[in-house]
Order: sequence, then structure tokens, then C-alpha cells
Amino acid sequence: MTAAGHLSTAFLIRSRFKDVPFWILLLASETIEFVWVILNLNLFSFSLPLEITKVNLPFLYIGDMILFQQIVSHSLLGAILIALIVSYIFQVWKKTRGIFTAVFLGVIGHWCLDLIVHDADLPVFISVTSQKLGPVLNFDPLNPELGFYSTAPIWGFCFQSFLSLVFAFVYFRSFPIKKKKKKFYFWIL
Repeated sequence: MTAAGHLSTAFLIRSRFKDVPFWILLLASETIEFVWVILNLNLFSFSLPLEITKVNLPFLYIGDMILFQQIVSHSLLGAILIALIVSYIFQVWKKTRGIFTAVFLGVIGHWCLDLIVHDADLPVFISVTSQKLGPVLNFDPLNPELGFYSTAPIWGFCFQSFLSLVFAFVYFRSFPIKKKKKKFYFWIL
């Protein structure tokens, strides 16, 4: 799932948690990606990198990114721990009703969307030897370990676009916009 697809989960969550600021939900939906980038850049100079990604050049579509090892950011246990930590931080900082649950769902929602479309590269535990999960959707029966974007990138884009529109529609029903011009800008965005 690309960043736009993950960000759309903020719309869905915001429709149920109206007191939680929208920008916090946007950050929550991308927290796993922030951790992934930091660990792939090895900003803490680990002697053995915790996460390794290879990008095929020229980079034409998301399937050109091979996620060899992502044991912290994209493991199920890692996602749960990240969600708990980030949710606790926002709960202590903002003290808004429902913020812990909303942020937790935003972070975990990212992992759940990845499970649908990723190759079989999502570890269960924070371990190189952990069993890997994925994909839920696959269009190549000869290669069941390949995900949506590797086997049908156009359909993957359509699926992500459809989910984004559905999540935006749910949000729009919870926060109706009266003025036509603002409504038009919302849907263009």
C-alpha cells in the first residue's frame, strides 16, 4: 500500500473518534513507515542493519521495491509495540478522549493494509527467522508469495483508490460540507 492508501485510514478512524485531531491520525497511519525509513537509513549506525530494502532501478512502480528484511517496522509484534508506544505518548501529551484507541488503530491499520497487498514479507515476530505473513490478495497462483502490487499493479492501484474513496466517503458522511466549492475541493484532494 502506498502512503496515500495508508493516510486514507485517518479518514475512517476520524469518523468514529471526532475529538482526536486529524493531523494526529495522519501521523499514526504513517508511523510504521517513519520507523521503516529510519531503520533502513540506519541512522543509529547499527553494525548489522535491522532492516534492508532493495530498490530496482529504474523505479517504475511499487513492485520495484524489495523488502528483504523489515523485522521491527513491519512485523506484527513490532507494529503492536510501535502502536502501544505511540498511543501512550499521544495519550499522555494530548489527554483527548479516545486518543489512545484511535492512534493504536491508525498504526495497526497500516500493518493490516500491508498484509492485504504485500509480498510474503511481514514477519510475525521481531526476528530474522520469524514466519512471514502475506499476501491476502494474489493474482498469480504459481507464485503465492507475491502480493497484489507484484502480481497486478494496476489492480492494486485500483483497490487502493477504491478503499481511499470509501474511507473518504465515510468521513464525509460524519463531517458534511455544506458549501459546494469546499465539497469540490475535498473530493479533489
